[in-house]
Amino acid sequence: MKRIRTINEAVKEIKIADESSAINANMIRQLCKEGKLPYYEVGNRILIDVDEVLEFFG
Repeated sequence: MKRIRTINEAVKEIKIADESSAINANMIRQLCKEGKLPYYEVGNRILIDVDEVLEFFG
């Protein structure tokens, strides 16, 4: 099952797993705009799969 979150929620989960992570909301937003990370648009929200973000940086 996918862990779909808003960008800010995804960053919070990443920070819980690794407090010193340099990943931030602006970085994820830019990667989505560049087409490097898949995302879903619901209204004016961008939703992403946390596991895909971790895999991208993995």
